[in-house]
Amino acid sequence: MKKRVMLFVALLACVAVCAFGLAACEESSSSGKHMHDYGTDWEADEEYHWHECQNPGCDQKIADKQAHTDEDGDGKCDVCGYAMAAAAHTHELVYVEERAATCDAEGNIGYYVCESCGKYFSDAAGQSEIADEGSVVIPKSHTLTKVDAAAASCTKEGNIEYYVCESCGKYFSDAAGQNEIVDKESVVLAKTNHTYVDGTCTGCGYTPTVGLEMNVGDDCCYVDGIGSVEDTEIYLPTEYEGLPVKGISTAAFQYCSITSVTIPEGYETISAEAFAGCYNLTKINLPDSVTYVGSDVFKNCGTGVIETEDGVNYVGKWAVSCDASITEANLRSDTVGIAQKAFYNCSALTTVNLPENLKYINESAFSHCKNLSNVVLPTGLLEIGAFAFQGCEAFTEILIPNGVTRIEDYTFSKCTGLKTVDLGSGVEYIGWNAFEYCAMESLTIGDSVKTICKYAFYECSSLKTVMLGSGLEYIMSYAFGQCTSITSFVYNGTKTEWFQITKESGWGVNKNIVSGKNFSGLSAW
Repeated sequence: MKKRVMLFVALLACVAVCAFGLAACEESSSSGKHMHDYGTDWEADEEYHWHECQNPGCDQKIADKQAHTDEDGDGKCDVCGYAMAAAAHTHELVYVEERAATCDAEGNIGYYVCESCGKYFSDAAGQSEIADEGSVVIPKSHTLTKVDAAAASCTKEGNIEYYVCESCGKYFSDAAGQNEIVDKESVVLAKTNHTYVDGTCTGCGYTPTVGLEMNVGDDCCYVDGIGSVEDTEIYLPTEYEGLPVKGISTAAFQYCSITSVTIPEGYETISAEAFAGCYNLTKINLPDSVTYVGSDVFKNCGTGVIETEDGVNYVGKWAVSCDASITEANLRSDTVGIAQKAFYNCSALTTVNLPENLKYINESAFSHCKNLSNVVLPTGLLEIGAFAFQGCEAFTEILIPNGVTRIEDYTFSKCTGLKTVDLGSGVEYIGWNAFEYCAMESLTIGDSVKTICKYAFYECSSLKTVMLGSGLEYIMSYAFGQCTSITSFVYNGTKTEWFQITKESGWGVNKNIVSGKNFSGLSAW
């Protein structure tokens, strides 16, 4: 009996203690539910950290117990800040090889980096830390060579002083390579004029032939013929009566008995048949200033004037004619120009590969090459002559390089398979009948275009949509005549600008309207 009483008393005591603790925890809750009031400060020992309940009698209740961590290696717990026993860090070093700087990329010295902590060191043992990580970088740099200034003369160009990078080829005005010369041509000094005394240039000793027939214009002259000259070796003049000589007229020396001709720099035009039938002519030059070579200029000249390679005939850097039976023409890499009618009516020709150096395609150069497929025009091209690709029926697309500013008359006329035309960003003028009878369905005329001439897109019957650029100043009559599929034009300028354009009557198709980004629904007229 006594034991039962004692057991009952002990039980009552236990219940009392629990009730006291529960009451203490309940004081933190207005709802009367059992809740702990954990502190915000961390409690910690050597291994763990935790939060303890702050209510009286509940000091053994803990939460958020976790082991310490030290990922940043500073000897303190990342969570609670407890000072941990420092662990020795062993660097895992990887060597970064020395790399020279270039024009386009930074370099670096040789160094070691720890894969674990990311620190830099100058030695493999990791004893000498590189505190300034940026000090390992070698800045970009050009390898510059100075080009001394050179005076121009009547025989060669000069140049200002400048520096050129051996690696990237860029030009600079200073030895440090800070001031780039973007326009490389600006370093060049043009050749000077000849200075004649008693008919001979005092600078180079050049003595032009006297007695040639000359055609004097308002601002320049042309050599018109042999005149009273009996010499067989001809030296053409650079100037006449105080005016520069720019070219040689049509048939100027046709059937003459001359044996050699020296053409000085400054000549731009060698007109058709200028030396045709000169059977004794074996030596002639075409200076770099020439931009136009007419048809049959060297027809039936003597041996040595024309070089033939893979069916294409050359005089200097100009392709002047071809074998009419060739099917593929791979022009020499130094070709700068294609003469008038050089490949005219070559119906067997299917492929032409043009070099990047090409600058001039003269009139009717590929006219009526009906089987010639798409031609990639080189990015450096400057001029495409009238009728150049007229009747190239196999063309389906053409991209005009940005250096070309004019599409001359009939250039792509009757290219009946031509469906895609990209005018590039430089074209300002679209000539008469330039794209008549072509097959494109849509057309974008860029903001650079100022003038669209008569019949430029005449009877492009598949053409449906046309974007007109904001740079337009003049549209001639019938520019889009008989383009019966066009439903509307879209203008890229403002309503005010539209009305400032000179538009000749009948320039479009009567049923069309013009819309634009800032206006809509205007009559095309």
